[in-house]
Amino acid sequence: KLVKPKISVGNNPNIVERPGDGVENETGIDLLGLESSDDLLSSEEDNADDPDSDEDEPWYEMREGDILPDSPVKFMEHVGPKHMPPTDSQPIIYFNLFFTVALITNFVTETNRYATQSIANAITSGSLKPKSRATEWLPVSFNEMRAFIACILNLGLIRKSTIASYWSTLPCSATPWFGKMFSRN
Repeated sequence: KLVKPKISVGNNPNIVERPGDGVENETGIDLLGLESSDDLLSSEEDNADDPDSDEDEPWYEMREGDILPDSPVKFMEHVGPKHMPPTDSQPIIYFNLFFTVALITNFVTETNRYATQSIANAITSGSLKPKSRATEWLPVSFNEMRAFIACILNLGLIRKSTIASYWSTLPCSATPWFGKMFSRN
């Protein structure tokens, strides 16, 4: 009598995998939805035409400390940043690499959309108070958004105990740059 080998799936001995079949439980119900080994073969035939298929590549079981076999593909890429600005470039050049015109434009569009929707919802629900700052809302401009991002970045570089302290005018703790960029409120 020929018997197909059983391989336990996970830690559950009641679910077994038989080569050529789907995964079945002890009642014989096919858990993968493969009716027969023909279904499995047809999916293997589909992969046979795929030039990116890894089926011809050997698989290795790796453990910590194992030495990797030599790769048939030699890595020839030059590592590191590409298209770098000159080393004497101003900080704004690096800022513009990360915060592109398209990204900031998207920030402006979505900020203005969110504010418009939030104010409209507050008016509709009656929760907007007459003296609320939201009644004085003006759409954000591209330059204001860039300045806001610059302030956020500088908040991370210049550490103070409270947000209000960044706008302090006390001679011992003043950082006038923030006040020049934005008024506190």
